[in-house]
Amino acid sequence: MRHQDLSMVPSQFFQNLKFLQIIATEYCFRNLHNQLFAMATKNSFINTMVKLCCVYLILPYVSIGVP
Repeated sequence: MRHQDLSMVPSQFFQNLKFLQIIATEYCFRNLHNQLFAMATKNSFINTMVKLCCVYLILPYVSIGVP
């Protein structure tokens, strides 16, 4: 394989890798969310904790938007 051919591989390869990473992350989050939701409906303590965690995770993004 020539050097020119090798230099053309990474960009496409990493684009595909990034795409796979996004899909995998989305799948994991969705799966985790479903599991947490199933647990939360059974247990009020866990429900409260999940809500607190969600607020804790979302707050930084909200506060960035506020000047």
